[in-house]
Amino acid sequence: MASIDTHDTHIRLTTPENIAFEYRIAGPFRRLFAYLLDIFFLVIGYVSLCLIVLLTANLFNAVIPTGDGFFTAILLVSLFGLNWFYGAVLETYWNGQTLGKRLLGLRVLTTDGQPITGLQAVLRNLLRTIDLMPVLYLPPGWVGIPLGMVGLLTTSANRRFQRFGDFAAGTMVVVEERSFFTALVQINEPEVFALAEQLPATYVVSPTMSRALSNYVGRRKYFSKGRLNEIARHLGEPLAERFELPKDTDYDTLLCALYVMAFADLRLAQQQEEEGFAAFTPSQTSSGFSPFTPGKMSAKPQNT
Repeated sequence: MASIDTHDTHIRLTTPENIAFEYRIAGPFRRLFAYLLDIFFLVIGYVSLCLIVLLTANLFNAVIPTGDGFFTAILLVSLFGLNWFYGAVLETYWNGQTLGKRLLGLRVLTTDGQPITGLQAVLRNLLRTIDLMPVLYLPPGWVGIPLGMVGLLTTSANRRFQRFGDFAAGTMVVVEERSFFTALVQINEPEVFALAEQLPATYVVSPTMSRALSNYVGRRKYFSKGRLNEIARHLGEPLAERFELPKDTDYDTLLCALYVMAFADLRLAQQQEEEGFAAFTPSQTSSGFSPFTPGKMSAKPQNT
């Protein structure tokens, strides 16, 4: 289980592989602006849906008069689904983001830094009703304005700024760090590919390790060879023992070889696209992790 070290609005998560990642927690006001943007998009969706149903009803009734009850039921069901499942569906299939969160650079993760599941997305969005309480009803009593005091008090009372729905789902909202690396890093050293062929073909690089390897390889050019081996030793040494590699194995080369393994599918797709055989590049590799995700790897290894 990941250990957590919090400092101000940043949180550091240490994985079982002894890799540390740092995230910046999104504050309540930034999350509020993202939510207001989502409300704006929902209103656009409501209006568009009403117009579509209205036009469809008029065209249909012009041919076969059936009354407005059927289309009214369709409209109500559609509005209900849009209101309750907008956030859940987008956060499930957009890797923890809605339209508002994406525009403001926010993402929902689990409290141990992993992508959220569909169940977590549904749970945190359904419980938003509690976070929006109490509701101020205006005369004549059928218009209510949610004050959101429960959510504000809850987020202000904990370091991760979690609302009630986040506590129930085990999630948190972080600020997505914009990566300096806009493409897969090309590695051309022959020794890297030679070592990659010696690694067990059945070994599966975990999503957490894939993220660490992506950060490491992307920053290699900023360090000397000696410094690279010093950084790589803390992860490479136990892996070299696990793979029964020679004791003089270069740890920097080993991590690069694992990087090649982790993103082999993405590398192949890019090569095919360059050759004109593919027009689609997958967003995730066989390890289930895209190299362009929030969070930055700590250059300082964690002690076991």
